[in-house]
Amino acid sequence: MKPCKLCQSDMLEGPFDYCEKCRTEWKRPRNRFYYLKKCQSDEYKKTASEKAQKWNEQHREHRRKEQKRRSQEDRYSALLFYSNSDIPKCVHCGETNINVLALDHINDNAKDDNTNRGGQSGVFRRALRLKDKTQYQTLCYNCNWKKHLVNLKNKWKNTKTNIRLRNISHRYKTTCIAHYSNNENKCCKCGNNDMEVLCLDHINDDGNTHRKELFGLNKGGKRFYVWLIKNLFPSQLQVLCLNCNIDKRKH
Repeated sequence: MKPCKLCQSDMLEGPFDYCEKCRTEWKRPRNRFYYLKKCQSDEYKKTASEKAQKWNEQHREHRRKEQKRRSQEDRYSALLFYSNSDIPKCVHCGETNINVLALDHINDNAKDDNTNRGGQSGVFRRALRLKDKTQYQTLCYNCNWKKHLVNLKNKWKNTKTNIRLRNISHRYKTTCIAHYSNNENKCCKCGNNDMEVLCLDHINDDGNTHRKELFGLNKGGKRFYVWLIKNLFPSQLQVLCLNCNIDKRKH
């Protein structure tokens, strides 16, 4: 009789170092002793690191595609779980276009979420691990922005100067939106007429370059609306809602 190396139970004499039960679960003893005896050695770590680096260089495109596939799967699964539906959709307006859906922090604690270090894919992975519907929900970009505006308005200063500046900015925006929508004030694709989610889009997708040329690192805001009015409304823009704008980028 001799003891099993893994579970220390008595076993009959024979050529095996493990009992019959441990041999049927061969992964357990193999993984344990393989790690303890071999994987902790400096020589093995150096060799494994060199092999991994060489493999990554040879299969860089494959790894990129695999990471993208996993990220898309995590995103779809998270949006589906927090939609409370059979398909991913916005819990407020019912939007089902997967390209314009995102996870929203219900308690507005995105800055405190440590998964921001891993970008959006990290947020989706953490949301899938937690599965806590009191922390996350699925919203489209339109509804997400409107919720954000409510929080901003609660922080606004209501002094006479602040109110006057906000009214001026709003007037500049409505003037530009009205011009580029032929006074209809609606998205040229979906027809959304909610002024809070309407924005100006560069038809040729060169908005960042154009604003940097005009204003440097400061990308404009109210200054861009003023520039449009002074330059008699150049023709390379159109009116889109946030959902249609995001959807256009992803196509």
